[in-house]
Amino acid sequence: MKLIGDLLFDNPRIDPSRPAIFWDEGVWPYAELLDRVSRVAAALKREGISRGDRVSVLMGNEPEYLVSYFAITSIGAIYVPLNWRLLPAEHVNLMSNAGVKVLITSSEFNATINLARSGVATLSRVVVAGEQGGDLPRFDEWSAQPAGPPTCDGLSPDDIAAIVYTSGTTSLPKGACLTHGNVVVDLEHIALYAHPANTDTVLQVTPLYHQTIVHSLVHLAHGAAVRLLRRFSAEAVLKAISDNAINYVFLAPTMLYELLDCPNRSQYQLSSLKTIVYGAAPVTGARLKEAIVVFGQVLVHGGATRKKPPRPLRTGGCIRVISPARMSGATSTLSIGKRI
Repeated sequence: MKLIGDLLFDNPRIDPSRPAIFWDEGVWPYAELLDRVSRVAAALKREGISRGDRVSVLMGNEPEYLVSYFAITSIGAIYVPLNWRLLPAEHVNLMSNAGVKVLITSSEFNATINLARSGVATLSRVVVAGEQGGDLPRFDEWSAQPAGPPTCDGLSPDDIAAIVYTSGTTSLPKGACLTHGNVVVDLEHIALYAHPANTDTVLQVTPLYHQTIVHSLVHLAHGAAVRLLRRFSAEAVLKAISDNAINYVFLAPTMLYELLDCPNRSQYQLSSLKTIVYGAAPVTGARLKEAIVVFGQVLVHGGATRKKPPRPLRTGGCIRVISPARMSGATSTLSIGKRI
């Protein structure tokens, strides 16, 4: 597999009858996911979107988000995620900077929609998922026309797949470009420690706009299932793990602390967990030991530097992993980098 679209459309691990995405209101098997991606890709092409064009997604952890991601990248367009925590004016600035032509969003972001329609010169279409879109096309109706698998002639691993903006905490946000090769090799690296099986289920807790979307992507690439959680709370995560036999989850350290401190934690069955990946910051030694007692030897500290390399086929960046075995003897905070 060399392109993001190959993860779904040229992948022997995919069983059309197996569940692909769970969320509060339902489930889609892989056959449904592939069909919806195909129809959204065709709808984007009818809007004039082609290789190299920018398409933004502003949405919570909804199944339409993953559909849009695969549809955009499968036709050679460039995915531009928008952080829903930003202000509408910041969304407009990022879309203007990227030259976004289509925005796929939901009605909860009406303030951004209204500002973008007049403030983003390149924007030609806004599509709204959900029940209320006003005068704008609704996602399901817009993509209702049947279509075959998406294609893009000449698309290569060197082509840009995503423009991901930095946080802008120290300067104006910058658009970091990720190629198809970056993403695919990144997923191969993650699979080396995640060991996903097609019977597994990953819980997507962190926002899909964040690069931690890769934890869902790597499981979909192996024919496993993704369960989407719209918003984080310790109780909701523990309940989802217990009720749905979740095998894998990525958590920021603060999320992990909230799970450990949840007064009702003992009410939930957590033995299905095979891997808890945490990153973005270390976990203190005392809390790490506590987490190992509570969850077992399932914690992995994974960190990555993702950049556009000179040879996208060979590298997707650098991933450094601290294994459960090394963590078991930790007496202090462990660094994700090499010892210096």
